[in-house]
Amino acid sequence: MLGGGGHASACLDVIVAQGEFDVVGLLDPNLESGSFRHGVRVLGGDEAMSSLRSTCSNAFVALGQIKDSSPRRRAFQVIRELDFSLPTIVAPSAHIAMAAKLDVGCIAMHQVIVGTGSSIGEMTILNNGAHIEHGCSVGKFVHVSTGAIVNGDCVIEDDCFLGSGSVIHEGVKIGPRSVISAGAVVRRDLPSDSKYFG
Repeated sequence: MLGGGGHASACLDVIVAQGEFDVVGLLDPNLESGSFRHGVRVLGGDEAMSSLRSTCSNAFVALGQIKDSSPRRRAFQVIRELDFSLPTIVAPSAHIAMAAKLDVGCIAMHQVIVGTGSSIGEMTILNNGAHIEHGCSVGKFVHVSTGAIVNGDCVIEDDCFLGSGSVIHEGVKIGPRSVISAGAVVRRDLPSDSKYFG
């Protein structure tokens, strides 16, 4: 796992609950190599990635994302260059409809719902209790925060952040790199780079 902060601890909880992967260690340049964080050994910073590739085939980006997706994008690029696989992590309590699709590197945390016909782009975070209704298109490197609701047939473009408890009205399109504040209700389309406080 790349990252050792609070989001990493939440990701680790979901990975353990899913039960498909063993976490070998964490990579975080801000933590002391050899120490333990969230019960997992810190293996070093980014420089340790290439040496791990010979013994580990999977990597997961556990960096949080609020206003800026660029740290996650950089980590994703390094993982791709080293030819790691990027698993999709789904909590046992999440419900992903049979006709929904989650791309590589996504995480659907506890009690997430993704409705039928929805697609979730690579490296997107669906945080605890997020609800994506039917027919939605959620782009790459999006963070849908705790308890956020995206109603049917919405389009959320790349690199957006939807704050906790926000509600996106059905059929709304939100342009790339937009930030929606916690608790906001969005009833109309928003252009790229919007900051919406509702």
